[in-house]
Amino acid sequence: GLGIFLVLLVGAVIALPFLIPPSTYRQVVETQLETALGRDVTFAKDPKVQIFPQLGVKIEGVTIANAEGFAAPHFAKADSMDVAVKWGPLLSRRVEIASANFIGAEVLLEEKKNGDTNWVFEPTSESNAKKEDAKTSKGSDPGFDALIPKASLKKSRIQFVSAASDLKYDITDINLDASLSGLDGPVTLKGALSVNQEPFNIDAKLTSLANVMKGEPFQVEADIKSAVANASYEGSVVTGDTVTLDGAFAAQFDNLSKTMAFANVKMEQNLDEIGSVTAKGKMSGATDNLSVTDITISQKGRNLASDFTGAVRIQRSKIQPTGNLSARSSNTKALAKGLGTELEGATTSAY
Repeated sequence: GLGIFLVLLVGAVIALPFLIPPSTYRQVVETQLETALGRDVTFAKDPKVQIFPQLGVKIEGVTIANAEGFAAPHFAKADSMDVAVKWGPLLSRRVEIASANFIGAEVLLEEKKNGDTNWVFEPTSESNAKKEDAKTSKGSDPGFDALIPKASLKKSRIQFVSAASDLKYDITDINLDASLSGLDGPVTLKGALSVNQEPFNIDAKLTSLANVMKGEPFQVEADIKSAVANASYEGSVVTGDTVTLDGAFAAQFDNLSKTMAFANVKMEQNLDEIGSVTAKGKMSGATDNLSVTDITISQKGRNLASDFTGAVRIQRSKIQPTGNLSARSSNTKALAKGLGTELEGATTSAY
């Protein structure tokens, strides 16, 4: 009798997800994403219910609409999305998402010449969300909020094109994991990707995804490592038409020539002579009118070593440093030659 009961119990548990029509999963997931992003979300097919490796559904052909006025037909799309759901709510015929994994995703980030961007989202208001819920649930209570606690991007790509700054970045081989404790709670992001074929490792934490979407201040702790640069930032960020910062930073550049080439900055001098550079300080203001204070910069190359302490004002392409600079060279003639200038005379060393 106990054996029969256990068999029936296991059978009921396995059958439980299939009691909810696939279209219901589709409505719930689409509505959650649309509520969180404020964009139309469509699926090519109804989800397929799966038990292993975890209870959930597999959705193919996911598309997120682009913002109005932008050329690309979509903001993002994915070959497939695996959505894991929670067991408990299914007993009440409710669907609550536990995690979402995007596979083969493509995201198109655009910036117009006037500075308008397509990555500022406007989450659906509470009243509109309730109306949409009522519309899609057809009188039933779907019982969910706009929250996906865990998400990942695998084998994905992001393209960034800016008509304002004439920049283009192709971010490929994206394998990132994110966790979210609520739209107003902390978000963690960890993983690896390649920018214009340059590998990066990322470890970041944001205090509020809702503030990111609404263009309001949020706190960031970020650590990025690559052959181009190692950098960290801790402080406040505001996104929108311009990015505003207020926090502390640290950076290390082992090969300045490679860094400038990656940043698409053309230099007439050969920067290999500069060697490595480390910097730390505080920054505040918009990125096109940035005040950097408490700066300590150290540089060390084959024929030159220098230190700078002070402040820098960055206004678009204009840079205004104020502070103290000390420089030492054991071979000024070799230094000048390395920078592309020949010095007359026999002087080979100076301090």
